[in-house]
Amino acid sequence: MNHARSHPCPRPASLIRAAAVCLAALAGTSCAGTAAPVTPPPILPSALPETSPPAGLAPTPTYPGEPDIIPPETAATGPLEFVEPVPPAFDSIVYALATDSLLLAGDTSGTLSLFSLDDPAKPRFLSQIQLGLETYREFQVVLNEMAIVQRTHAVEIRAAVLDGNRLYVMTKSMLHVLDWSDPSSLVPLGSLSIGPRLNDLRLSDGSVSLVVADTFLNGLRLDVVDARDPSSMQVISQTEFPGTTAARARIEGEIVYVTDREMTAAPDLALYSLADPARPAFIGTIPDLPAFRAWMDGSRIYIATAQLREVPGLGLSAEQAAVQIADLSDPSQPVLGKIPLPDLAQDLWIESGRACVLAWQSDGTPALFLVDVQSPEQPQVLAEIALWGEPQMVTCSADHAYIAAGSAGLLVVDLNSGAVVAALTAADLPSP
Repeated sequence: MNHARSHPCPRPASLIRAAAVCLAALAGTSCAGTAAPVTPPPILPSALPETSPPAGLAPTPTYPGEPDIIPPETAATGPLEFVEPVPPAFDSIVYALATDSLLLAGDTSGTLSLFSLDDPAKPRFLSQIQLGLETYREFQVVLNEMAIVQRTHAVEIRAAVLDGNRLYVMTKSMLHVLDWSDPSSLVPLGSLSIGPRLNDLRLSDGSVSLVVADTFLNGLRLDVVDARDPSSMQVISQTEFPGTTAARARIEGEIVYVTDREMTAAPDLALYSLADPARPAFIGTIPDLPAFRAWMDGSRIYIATAQLREVPGLGLSAEQAAVQIADLSDPSQPVLGKIPLPDLAQDLWIESGRACVLAWQSDGTPALFLVDVQSPEQPQVLAEIALWGEPQMVTCSADHAYIAAGSAGLLVVDLNSGAVVAALTAADLPSP
């Protein structure tokens, strides 16, 4: 699967045209081996100490696109400031990306770890790099009132793209460029503060396009960064997506697909073309499918849908949860089939005709659902693999799935045997 977090592969213009035709028609009709399974560890109270962020923080962030908007109640006192402690490295894994031979893992300390996949079932540690802190401002509700909040915390790794010897890492508010020609020693080349909340990135001829959910203006915008010289990157253009709020968005080739950040309701999936990065163009929507999340693979889109309701004292409950499969290249039958799930899908990856879906089972246990999607009209659930921790991202390579499982570390699943065959935590890494 050419996942949005992996290598960018621009789709031909024909796909964009097909998407437009499909959506216009819709509008008219209203992730081998024999390793022994790994069992979950006992739940123990954490005794790891928190560390303080390093000194020397810039008191005020500067980044392109921050409008001069200061509510009267904060004009005199300045924004509310929050500085979060930096957790230990590899304490909680929140990001994972697998290539044919390498595995990247990002954690809540802002550390990026690199592993060799010479043996896909046993990732071998190669190197680590700490990307530091990020400081940014955003609108947030504080004590039932809107206020400007300034936050400083370890960088929150959200996406990464490999391009030759360069590794582009997008965090919540920054773009980092690293030299990884020697995987045993990652070298930082430069970074640029953009502002929150960065959603995804795309490379093209030395420039980086970033989709930004702008909470100041409550809109979605596209920032284009000249990254030919990583030591002096700069934003060269900013364009708003027409008709959007500060939504959740992903890029696949030249298509941006937009869902919503609200967790009680979701709009129809909306698609935009980046054929001209300076002018994102609206393609259309897939109606009647509330899209909380979506993933694209070729011309197919996998849409996480559900009806969410508030349960007093328990929070949100998902009903009629499913992953709907749609084909943008066939206007006559865009919605092909669906994968019923006990809860809302959290992440998805396509590997060798199988969908690897992260979701919770009905008893609240996190699981990886393996689904045969070779016949998308009749997807078949092959296995439900129980996990532990707080799984939030899945990536696949060579019939293995690698899961960023929060406090449980990095889980490795053999997709052929349907078993967790390894669980990497901080204890498995060399001491600094």
